[in-house]
Amino acid sequence: MPKSTSSPEHEAFCGWLVETRQGKGTTQVALAKALGVSQPYISHVEKGDVRVDPVQLYRWLRALGVDPVPWHTELYTRMDRAGKAARRKRQS
Repeated sequence: MPKSTSSPEHEAFCGWLVETRQGKGTTQVALAKALGVSQPYISHVEKGDVRVDPVQLYRWLRALGVDPVPWHTELYTRMDRAGKAARRKRQS
């Protein structure tokens, strides 16, 4: 199985993280401060260079004031769409 960090699904995950943060009007600096991490760490996660575990993601979403249940529902929709698009592209 190929590495998930190079998958279209992971790209969709990272994009949704960025879109969520920006939609809340929160900067990387403000999120980093709320989480007690550095701004470069936030950037690395959002670019897909660093993985986050479920607890880190939970804290990330809580810091943004986001309900994780609908957030994950939308995430799975986006990941499914990205995976299907990549498969269609490979079949062409």
